[in-house]
Amino acid sequence: MSTAQQAAMIYHSVAITAQRLRDPAAEAAALCNLGWARYQAGEYADAGELKERALALFEEAGDLWGQANTLHVMAYARRMTKGHAEALGLGERALALYKQLGDRLGEANVLGGF
Repeated sequence: MSTAQQAAMIYHSVAITAQRLRDPAAEAAALCNLGWARYQAGEYADAGELKERALALFEEAGDLWGQANTLHVMAYARRMTKGHAEALGLGERALALYKQLGDRLGEANVLGGF
């Protein structure tokens, strides 16, 4: 079993536990990480769906930092799979949130990716 597959199993378990505890921010973080593990395993469609679910949960929880980070990861993944126009839109959304939060490192990381 690859490292990405092992990580995916762990993040899946964490997401289920967070859902049972009714903790949308923790569930969102686990889903975003699970999405990244699936992306690393080459499962791009599943990874995108998991990140979309994570973003919706972060929005529901009002977690701006979680939203910004998820959008940033989504932008990176889209860019790497040749979805440049969509990646730019996601990156711009992440950048706006990082600016709102005063997170200069987050801003720099988004800008450095483009």
